[in-house]
Amino acid sequence: MKNYYVSYMHVLLYLTCIFCIMIQQVHAQSKRAGVWYVSNGIGYDFNCSPPCTNQSGAMSTANSSATICDKNGVLQFYTDNETIWNRNHQIIANGTDLYSCRWAQQGSVIVPLTSNSFQYYLVTCDIIRYPVSSNVPFTCQDINPARNILSLSLIDMSSKNGSGNVLWENKVIYGSGYVIGTIAAIKHANTKDTWLMTYDFNINRFVSLLLTDCGIQDTIVSPDLNVLVGEWNNPITFSPKGNLFHIRTAYMLPESGSMIAYFDNNTGLASDPVFFRGENTQACFSVDNHYLYKSGNMARYDLSDLTDTAVIYASRENLDFGYGANFGAQNGPDGKVYFIGNRPYRFDLNGIDQPEAATSTYSKIIVDITKPMEYGQVNAAPPNFVQSWFDPDFKEYEYGSPVIHYTRTCITGPATLTATDIPPATPYHWEIEEADVPLAIYYNADTITHMFKKAGTHTARLVIDFICIPDIITCNDIVVDALPQKDYMKNVDVCTGNEYVLNAEPGQIHYLWNTGNTGQQQTGIAGNTYSVKVSNTCGQAEDSVYLKKISYKLPNLITPNNDGYNDTFEIESDEVFTGNLEIYNSWGATIYQNNNYKNTWPEGIIDAGIYYYRFTYSTCEPVNSWLQVIK
Repeated sequence: MKNYYVSYMHVLLYLTCIFCIMIQQVHAQSKRAGVWYVSNGIGYDFNCSPPCTNQSGAMSTANSSATICDKNGVLQFYTDNETIWNRNHQIIANGTDLYSCRWAQQGSVIVPLTSNSFQYYLVTCDIIRYPVSSNVPFTCQDINPARNILSLSLIDMSSKNGSGNVLWENKVIYGSGYVIGTIAAIKHANTKDTWLMTYDFNINRFVSLLLTDCGIQDTIVSPDLNVLVGEWNNPITFSPKGNLFHIRTAYMLPESGSMIAYFDNNTGLASDPVFFRGENTQACFSVDNHYLYKSGNMARYDLSDLTDTAVIYASRENLDFGYGANFGAQNGPDGKVYFIGNRPYRFDLNGIDQPEAATSTYSKIIVDITKPMEYGQVNAAPPNFVQSWFDPDFKEYEYGSPVIHYTRTCITGPATLTATDIPPATPYHWEIEEADVPLAIYYNADTITHMFKKAGTHTARLVIDFICIPDIITCNDIVVDALPQKDYMKNVDVCTGNEYVLNAEPGQIHYLWNTGNTGQQQTGIAGNTYSVKVSNTCGQAEDSVYLKKISYKLPNLITPNNDGYNDTFEIESDEVFTGNLEIYNSWGATIYQNNNYKNTWPEGIIDAGIYYYRFTYSTCEPVNSWLQVIK
């Protein structure tokens, strides 16, 4: 099943070829989940430590929500599954009537586009709906034309002067089955695309959809895992590493309450389920997969041995945060695990300070709700996120991040090119471009060797072949050397007293002039000889040049009467040379031009009067002057 919702295009990101780089890695979770908004507009800002709280959110009572920040942790927007608000708590343009419901336990998740830092996908999952006339509390009314589907909307936060705009809304991406308020997200193994997972009650299978910047590219139905899932509030939770997921199950014998299964984030397939007795509630994995934290009665289980369910259940540790109901557990961007505790007119944010540690320590942030509430107490859960963002080792792919490394070489040997920061589980290829030579292509090799046909500067491209929008890294500075020339510089006539800038053969590695200068250029004085040793990867050559002194004098008066004196415009010099002479009349019109002038003008009959001329020779400054002709 393949659908396309964004026009296919190629994004060409050209980089200057880098020969030596230093990458600074920060061991910290992504800032995409840096701000949370939950039921009744309660906000938690993890850019503070401990998290700052506020009650400025616009949403009313809701069982679940989704929020998203940019890469710097700045809030972009949030949703209660029905409506979208921006960071100023205003409804964004076209941001209402989403195909989901605020009473869904897992009604939406937000996925940023990789190719456009201002655009985001919002995925919504519908739930059981009731007739509008039923007026049943905590349920969704049957107001949408379709039900029990997954839908996709595209939001552009650069639109409307930064207030945001829904470009298109509620495009059905999974409508052939029967889904109910269950949608989880984890990054694909390539670190760019995103897997969405839901549960189809029509076929009793887990379904994974591959979401790219071009929309849904594939839909994978996993084999039957023999799991019995209830039709109400059964959220899926991925581990931050992306290789496990949890769903609460309906009661089965002898095991009931929880199922953990393996997930292949390259293929999208679920497999090898593990069932064990435990709270029939939402769960959260520690980032190292060692522990499973369960909401409700608040407990954690040791998952170090997934082959023995009795050992898992026996490892149960109670987490006592005091009075109150806890309806959701979630990793935080600060490395802790959090439970949102709901009491009448009060929210507690209960944290496990070191979720991977053998001994649990707790912290608590209390928010007493001061604004009016629709209901005194609700089953509010933390926002739904792409769980990869909580893995401190995860690095989200960015266009232009791969780097081409090349060390220049001689035409007589092979050139070696190496690529770094190539995304995993992604095909790629090289393109080597050389003038008048067929394009050379190499596939899926971090390092390649290539024999160039000609010396010069060539182009190498590294193409990351994503399903949607390939990333093309271009290096235009692939230099292949030939042996330096011995006679690149030519002898030059230089006017007396004038300096002249000598240029050795460009683009070489080392230069050494007889003056001690090590640059490619050398300023010379007339009457001297200059030599330079030039070297590259092929070897060394020596070149030299003599700067000959030249001086001359130009007349301002001629008498062309054939008496043998001053009959022509004669250049007086000790050297015989020719230059370029241009003669103009008093109106500025050119009447004579000769770039190999040999003292022959005028070559015909001319009128007496004032003329103007321009004379140029070699490196000498042009001479612009006047000339009087007397007859």
